[in-house]
Amino acid sequence: DFHTYYIMMESTTPPFDDVRMRQAMAKAIDRELICSTTLKGFAEPAWEMLPRGFPAYTADHQKHQMLDVEGAKKLLADAGYPDGKGFPKLELWVRNEAGRIDSMKPLAEFAQAQWKQNLGIDIEVKAVTASVFFSSDVANPDTYPHFYTDLQMYTTTMTQPDPETFMLQFCSWEAAQKENKWQGRNITRWQNKEYDDAHKAAQTELDPVKRAALLIRCNELVIENYVVIPLVMRPGAAAAASNLVLEISGWDNNTWDLANWYREG
Repeated sequence: DFHTYYIMMESTTPPFDDVRMRQAMAKAIDRELICSTTLKGFAEPAWEMLPRGFPAYTADHQKHQMLDVEGAKKLLADAGYPDGKGFPKLELWVRNEAGRIDSMKPLAEFAQAQWKQNLGIDIEVKAVTASVFFSSDVANPDTYPHFYTDLQMYTTTMTQPDPETFMLQFCSWEAAQKENKWQGRNITRWQNKEYDDAHKAAQTELDPVKRAALLIRCNELVIENYVVIPLVMRPGAAAAASNLVLEISGWDNNTWDLANWYREG
């Protein structure tokens, strides 16, 4: 399984229409600490949207997202909020289901505490029932495609070993809005012509090396523009008896090939 947990920012309205503000939020979170404490070692820091091991993943983005409290404070001041003064109280919405191992609320509360400690800003965490958050009801303002809040957090499972479909969520023509009944994949409504052009080119590029380079550039643009805040990666884990011969796939359930399992000796 490939899972990246991330926070989205509403990039079309203040304060997150200012890239300095988005950058400050990203650099004020200690990802190493959240993995070792809240998640007790069962995760690793995420520095980009695509998980490690996924096509188009690169290891070059830690410099953009790593903890830098002093740098984050300067960015906050440059954006007009020195030491958090005058910063509006915002909301972070999360899907929450009590008792689930992938509950978002503890991660959101960790980010909330980091922003308070490192930037002096207050973010309220609002847990929205999953059946409401992911509802297809276009009249329900609490669904994640409406994004009628400042920040929201969830994870998206990679359903295929290719990033093209996953990266559609940052294309301008996919912006979720009333006109398309909030069905667009682009929830942040961020728009970037270079990103659009690279993604369109990748859709028709037959050379696998050139196509990979285009999708890598798409990934870079998302991270360099701080469209989202990747937090952690939580790969799935599976174990089997040492004498059991089987094949595990990250793209299917663990028992997909059960008919061909056998024991040695």
